[in-house]
Order: sequence, then structure tokens, then C-alpha cells
Amino acid sequence: MKSMRASRVALNTAGLLVFLFAVFPVFWMVMTAFKTTEDIHSPTPLPVPTDPTLEHFRKVISGQGLEFGIWHFFLNSAIVGLVTVVVAALVALAAAYAVAR
Repeated sequence: MKSMRASRVALNTAGLLVFLFAVFPVFWMVMTAFKTTEDIHSPTPLPVPTDPTLEHFRKVISGQGLEFGIWHFFLNSAIVGLVTVVVAALVALAAAYAVAR
């Protein structure tokens, strides 16, 4: 009974550590998105922004500092996704025909 409980605690602890290891970069990215430029370039980075801002989101959406607007990049992604789906469907259709024969 005790050994099963100990192994369950060990497995849960290992799972929690793996989860934290996997989620930390996402947490850091989201927190950095809300930091001011000064906080981002600070020599002592803080995990949570001291003065949260939406400045970077406004810049991206308005296209400031970019050669093209953000919608241009969305269009590129949509085109690549559509072409990929069409090509994959054609290859799958040919493969299905070959398997059926």
C-alpha cells in the first residue's frame, strides 16, 4: 500500500515537473508580450510585467515597424495552408485509388 502511494506521488511529481518545463516558455512569451520595451531589455528580467501594456500589440496590428501589415502575413499563411490542403488531398486521392485497385 505504501509503495503504491509513494510511486503515485513520484509519478505525479515527475508529471508536474515535465508540465512546468513544457509550459514555462509559453508563460514567458505571454508575459513578455505585455511588458514595456524597457522591461524587456532590462538586465534583470522579471517574470511578470511591472507596468502591463498593449503597446506591442498596437504596433503589430497597425503595421508599425513592419514592411507589410499583419494582414499580409495572414494572407500568406492562408494561401500556404490552402495549397497544402489541395496537394495533400490530391496525393491522398491518388493513393486511395491505387489501394482500391
